[in-house]
Amino acid sequence: ASRLARGLTLEQVAAAAGLTEGFVSKLERDQVSPSVASLVAVCEALGLRVGELFDPPTSAIVRAGDGAQIAPNVRRRTVAGAPNSLS
Repeated sequence: ASRLARGLTLEQVAAAAGLTEGFVSKLERDQVSPSVASLVAVCEALGLRVGELFDPPTSAIVRAGDGAQIAPNVRRRTVAGAPNSLS
């Protein structure tokens, strides 16, 4: 998420961190256990403090049934009669 939020490619992060694209990809998908040195290198490439990896998430969890109701997808007809979905 941090890489994408900064508009960086796997190639850019890997090159800046001195790692392979494959390793960074696996790291993002939690398929490898990186060394401390690798984590530090990736954090530096992303401009993150290492401690930020351990900060609690900032997003809220909304349990099923507790969220706001969302209106169903309503379609309107245009003057020409073609369906037009609301956005």
